[in-house]
Amino acid sequence: MALVMFLEDAARQLVVQGVARRMTAEEAAIAYGQRSAYLRRLAWVNTPEVAALDVDERRSRWSAFGAAHGDDLAAPESWAGFVVEPTRLTFWSGAADAPSRRVEYTLSDARWRESVRAG
Repeated sequence: MALVMFLEDAARQLVVQGVARRMTAEEAAIAYGQRSAYLRRLAWVNTPEVAALDVDERRSRWSAFGAAHGDDLAAPESWAGFVVEPTRLTFWSGAADAPSRRVEYTLSDARWRESVRAG
């Protein structure tokens, strides 16, 4: 599994490689509870059927759901959280006036090892 975050304007990128696993029920409850009210409601309202509606109808459904249920929502049964346990982190930096480079951290024998590589 890999997650890539690219910040084009800053000429930076982070690649996180690791093993993905489903959160435990306890981890999922904590993670869901830390989500904003918007994201908790989104977990309930943003279905493929609703996404297919025009924007006015989506707004109407969003508003109606909020009026009926409020913002203090438990996670729906369909909600799942995942964790990526990193084994490698690669930080890339570039510049228009210099060669790019990568600084890589690799987990081996429970220790992180650093190496610098060409970009």
